[in-house]
Amino acid sequence: MNFEFKEESGLEFTGNWFIDSGVLGFVRLLEDIYGIELQEIREIARRKEILYFGLFPFAYICSEINRKATAHSRVPKDLINEFRFELLNSDWESGEEIFEFTWNNYVTRAAMKVWVERKLESVLFKKNGVDELPSDLKDSVTSIKKDADELEKKLVEKHADDLNKILGHRSKRFKSDDIAKILSVTDDDLREFPEDLSYSFKEYRDCLLNLMGLFEEKWKRDVVGKERVPEALDLFYRLPIDNKFYKNFLFFQYSAAHQKQKESLLDIISFRVEDLEVLKKVDKTINKFLTSYKKAENTYYAPLTSRHLKSFSEYLFVYLISFDRAFEFFNRMGYVLFYSNDLDITYRVNRKLRIRKSKIEDQSVLLRVTWQEIIDSLIELKSEWALENMYIIKYRDVNSQTQRFVDVEYIGISKMHAAILLDDVIRENINHTLQVGKSEYVWLLEHLIQNKPLKPVVMRHLVMRASGRTGQMSIKPLIYALAIDSEVFSGLKACVFEDPLEISPRMEEVVFRIKEAYGEMNTARRNVTELIPRGTRENTLNHLMSILRRNNRYLFVNTLLKILMQENEAFHRLKNYLFNRILQNDETWDIYAAALLTGFLGGR
Repeated sequence: MNFEFKEESGLEFTGNWFIDSGVLGFVRLLEDIYGIELQEIREIARRKEILYFGLFPFAYICSEINRKATAHSRVPKDLINEFRFELLNSDWESGEEIFEFTWNNYVTRAAMKVWVERKLESVLFKKNGVDELPSDLKDSVTSIKKDADELEKKLVEKHADDLNKILGHRSKRFKSDDIAKILSVTDDDLREFPEDLSYSFKEYRDCLLNLMGLFEEKWKRDVVGKERVPEALDLFYRLPIDNKFYKNFLFFQYSAAHQKQKESLLDIISFRVEDLEVLKKVDKTINKFLTSYKKAENTYYAPLTSRHLKSFSEYLFVYLISFDRAFEFFNRMGYVLFYSNDLDITYRVNRKLRIRKSKIEDQSVLLRVTWQEIIDSLIELKSEWALENMYIIKYRDVNSQTQRFVDVEYIGISKMHAAILLDDVIRENINHTLQVGKSEYVWLLEHLIQNKPLKPVVMRHLVMRASGRTGQMSIKPLIYALAIDSEVFSGLKACVFEDPLEISPRMEEVVFRIKEAYGEMNTARRNVTELIPRGTRENTLNHLMSILRRNNRYLFVNTLLKILMQENEAFHRLKNYLFNRILQNDETWDIYAAALLTGFLGGR
């Protein structure tokens, strides 16, 4: 299977939702770390080696570090900007050269602080933490740790109440989470506490800083800028990264030493598909849709292996390991992804959902916000072809144990609806919320997108208007809603095997006919308002509405004729409408009749 990308950059969706989710995750990863948007990423992608062997691995490792880093160990923005500038403004001969430069000089610097924190935790809180250190560190660390232990004991025994104020808990020992809190306490913060506590606390904090200084010095000496770390210390210098979705995958394995982590990431980026061991490990852990190897069964969905998918993209595995980055967590809904078969629309809608995340609290709000963003994207991108295949995908939890969806909801828009929404006049006129109950409102656009008839909404609103229970006075949205119904639900049924070349002209014709129907309904509505006295209109409105709700066409016409016979001018102007659009119209007579009723209300 060969896939031909339409963009020179190659950064497009493939049609396989799982891989496409990875493409989106890849884009969002780069956006999060570098602050660059889709179009800029596409431009950089024309220099593929820089994007995939440089920007990607650095961003991926930074992202993993930042997931669990403290404020002290997060990757500094200055380092990210420095790396990006140097990478984009240098000449490179190969992807491998870029990767070596990236890992040796910047990944190692980005990971230093979090590595130091983990070593500090190990020394302070792990029983054999000091024993696991290299010989050149043991004596220095043992001496400082001894002082730190004595200070900790003194502080806990003598100043439990004050420590509770600083750390937020009472305990016989400090915890690993306390390290960041202790390091963040300033001398000014300690002024409010007894001098004895302040002195001991500063000494303990200095012990921590001294230990961290030793580890930093060691890391800089053996790791930063080095092509290989000392073989005997390979595991000691393992990057402390972990990912619950790819728990045992290559560079996340706890047994994977520093050099192994580096080589595994390069394997993934280089797509070394000739190496069957790499492929098998990918099959087992990276893609929950691919079959497992050996004994670990993992065949929930389809007996595919990554070999079947390798021609989808030169950098397939880069996308696959970015899969989990495409999802956004929403309270009470889990991990959610809006997906269409167009990268631009999918990117834009998910980006907006992310920005408005704090306001999205349940499924109805999620759908409403999603629709609003879809409509904005539709207008901006004119990609109506993509709107037929749209889904909301939900996972309970994006981790290695959860391989089943919570829900997949189809929210596609038909070509006909997309064509209607693309017309500025129609869209603006039905982008209204109608009051249909005391505290109940309906957004006409949303109703249309969901392929629900608009006339019932208009009728409920007319009841509110007739009884004076709403202050809404607009008429245009009502007439446009009815005009749409008259065309959408008037026997225009799509054929399963329709000639695609005939679809677009037919869609344009629908828009034209909706506007034509609107013109005819609006003229009739104005004639009713202008030519029938107000008192007559008010006295007969409820009776006519009752007849319409009972679906009695002939009684409706007879009642209306009795009124019109008293108003000669009105009769002459409306007789054709009555006979052609109501009496002789079996399919949509009620819609045209409802349009007449809006004339009895008045309004603008």
